[in-house]
Parts: sequence; structure tokens; C-alpha cells
Amino acid sequence: MITIGDMRFACRGQFIASRNEAELRDIAKSQADLGAHYLYLSLVNLPAQDIRWCLNTVQEAAGLPLCLDIQSAECLEMALELCRYGRPIINAGSLEKWDHNGGADLAGKYGVKVICPLTCCNEKPPANATERLQAARTAMAQFRAAAIEEHDVFLDPVITPICTNNKAGQEVVGAVQRIRTEFPLVNLVSKVSGISFGLPGNELINRAFMVQLMTAGMNAFIMEPLDKGSWAAFYTSKMLLGHDPYCREYLAAYRRGII
Repeated sequence: MITIGDMRFACRGQFIASRNEAELRDIAKSQADLGAHYLYLSLVNLPAQDIRWCLNTVQEAAGLPLCLDIQSAECLEMALELCRYGRPIINAGSLEKWDHNGGADLAGKYGVKVICPLTCCNEKPPANATERLQAARTAMAQFRAAAIEEHDVFLDPVITPICTNNKAGQEVVGAVQRIRTEFPLVNLVSKVSGISFGLPGNELINRAFMVQLMTAGMNAFIMEPLDKGSWAAFYTSKMLLGHDPYCREYLAAYRRGII
């Protein structure tokens, strides 16, 4: 099970333009303390000097590998040169942009892992489990052609709001089960908060849906920044699903006050 601390909100203007180093460092460290394995940075449309400052600040504070969302191939390569911890993950964004920006070449050169939202295989989000499975097959065929190993790919089945489609949650759960069966080594990742968009009590909805997805076979989550309840649900479910030998992670989280 893999957790990615979501720091996209901290990559916006007020933190970076003002060089608010202390607050950015605090946010990064808090994610590391909660147990994140990666930190997700969205640095789209930022100049190189801002990307460099943000990467250096976050890495010094947290000491974790990064998940990078950067559109420019030139800036992405610069960022990968700056990564000091583990193997970073890059967001493919779309298979078309992936090809155009030389994504396969960068992946091979730097040995990175890849997140691929399944919207990248169509102009709109998949409507059901079958469309998500077809999108996964298309994406995996392209990654295989680029010699990227299945276990280095993170597929995002794309979660849509349940308030606009009462089957939205179960279509994603069904897709996770089917993709997991066909591609047993691939990582399945998402940010579950998409399911509760527009609804009250969203934190409870997000936590319940995360448990359903874990049971279905999703093994990676982009975690809400400081929602300790989501982390508590994650550690508890991981233990109950048999992925926490001797309950070590659950007990450690309890001692740290996360549960």
C-alpha cells in the first residue's frame, strides 16, 4: 500500500511567489510525519526558478521521493535532475502529451515511475467500468512498448462525483477489480475526494469510499493534506486486509496520535 501526500494546494501562488519557506516546510514535514511515501507537487506553468525553489524546499523538509506534475519537458527534466530521494513518479497527463514531450525517453533516462489518468485515453472521463478497463488496456500497451514495467505504472481510474451519478462509486470499484485481475502488478491510485464533490459530510464519504477501494484492490492513494481521519481509516483498513504484519503500522500510528 502506497500513500502520496497531496501538496498541490501548497504549490499555488501565495506559497511560491512569496517564498513562504517556513509554511511550505511545515506542510511537507507534516505529510511525512503522517506516513506519506511520496509528496505530490503540481508545478504546471511555473517558471524554472520557482520549480527549483519548491523542490529543494520540500525535499529538505521531508526527505521523501516526489510525484511531479509538470507540463514542460524541459522543466520536467530539470526537476528530475534535482530529485534526491528514491525514484520519482511523473504524471503522464495524456498519452498524446506523453509522446510529444518525450515521456518515454525521460522515463528510461531517469528510471521514473508513471501516473496515468485513464482520461488520457479519451476526450472525456470513462463512463463505466468497461470503458475504464479499455482505457487501461490502451495505456498499458503503450507503456509496454516503451519498456516501462507494469509495477512502475500507476493507473488512475478517475473518480467522478456521486451526486451526478448514483452509480459513480460502484463503477470505479468494479473497474478496480477488473483492472487488478488483468494487470495484477500495476498500481491503482486515486484521490478519493472526487466522489464527495458537492456534498456535505465529505470527509466521512471519502473515508468510507477509500475502504471500499482498498477492499477492491486499489493499493495507492493521494491523501488529503491534513485529514488525520483519512489516515486513520487507511491504517485500520490496511491492517484488516492483511497488509500490516503484526499490526505494526497500526500500532505505530496509534502511538503517534494518528488513530
